[in-house]
Amino acid sequence: MLAGTVPVLSGTSNDTISPPARRRKPCVGLGRASCVRSTFVAKPKTLKYYEYGVKSLLAFERIADSRLDAITGETIGGFVAKRQGAGLEISSINRELQALRRMFRLAQEWGKVQKALPTVRMLPGEKHRERVLTAEDETLYFRAACSEAMEEHSDPQLLADVARLLLDCGLRPEECFRLKPANVLEGKLEIHFGKSDNARRRIPMTPRVRAVLEMRLTNRTGPWVFPAETQSGHIEPSSLKKQHAKALRVATRILREEASDPKLRFGGFELYTLRHTCLTRWAPHMDPWTLAYLAGHRDMNITKRYVHPQEQTILHAMEKARQAQGGHNFGHSGKLAAQSEPDVSSSNLPALRAGSKRTPSASGLDLPDFVLYYKKTRRRRSKMGALKSMPPKYPFADSDLETAASRSCSFRTGRHGWTPDLARGAGINTI
Repeated sequence: MLAGTVPVLSGTSNDTISPPARRRKPCVGLGRASCVRSTFVAKPKTLKYYEYGVKSLLAFERIADSRLDAITGETIGGFVAKRQGAGLEISSINRELQALRRMFRLAQEWGKVQKALPTVRMLPGEKHRERVLTAEDETLYFRAACSEAMEEHSDPQLLADVARLLLDCGLRPEECFRLKPANVLEGKLEIHFGKSDNARRRIPMTPRVRAVLEMRLTNRTGPWVFPAETQSGHIEPSSLKKQHAKALRVATRILREEASDPKLRFGGFELYTLRHTCLTRWAPHMDPWTLAYLAGHRDMNITKRYVHPQEQTILHAMEKARQAQGGHNFGHSGKLAAQSEPDVSSSNLPALRAGSKRTPSASGLDLPDFVLYYKKTRRRRSKMGALKSMPPKYPFADSDLETAASRSCSFRTGRHGWTPDLARGAGINTI
């Protein structure tokens, strides 16, 4: 009998089979994974987002027919190439890759795989929301949202009211859609829950927002501020889709009529751009932590996307910093420079020691810097045996230098490029 074979009990003695292969621990495939569904069961919109991503991943055969631990970087690269060939934007492909990355992380956390799964990296070059409405864009859009063209809808003021809340309070669209009377309290909008834990916040209302909500709460017919005939009972993105598209067309028509130019076009944008515009307008007038709180962000990197410093803002900030420094200018004239130059002669050393510890010397160096530089130069010259034959580089006596070195207690090593070892080697006491 050959080694490594196992005889079969039934049949002839010549019937042999190979030993059974080593059984691997079961690993779920992408189509059978329920980790995403069980994780986001309490967040239907997030669940829908990941389910759509999984559906797109399953459309790729090499991923659909593979187990999670069999998916390699090459497989992911093939999926990306196929989606790019289909004409998808980078942002759309990254959303699908985020679903795969989330499944990989949960599979590893729950012990569904025995080896490390490949890292799913996002594609560079994704376009973020950069559109910020100007004051002219805002005025033109609200003129269109309040025009007679909206009269054919059941609620002609719906789009204008929702847009006002997004633009003045920086709400997320879904936060605005599900507002209730309990969210309006003491002149503030209180958001109880949202995209993350940081979504819980209180936002002061502007007079325009207060007027809109007072009118809506007075005439409301249900538990929602913006009711609609939907499954949720309140308005959804689809409720405003037609009105928003019509407002963009009306804005384009108004722009062409007033400018007498049939080629002009009002740039389209999503409703989320109104929130983006609000946060961008707030940014120059508050610290980033307050901005992150009002926006409901949990990561400061997200807040950075909403901050677009304009040229006027940058110039104002530089002018403010200049005034805080006592009106200092970088372009001194020769006369001003001569007036600001102190007397650093040997006879003036007591005055220097009695004054500021960081009085500039004639060389442009601070006194501690000069001391270290001179001590280092003197040691080098001593090694060369030329100290007696070469005059001092700076007009200070050795005794004055030693006194100045002992009095430079405010000097801290590392601040001017000197290391502690170098300072000790130069004979200077540092702290």
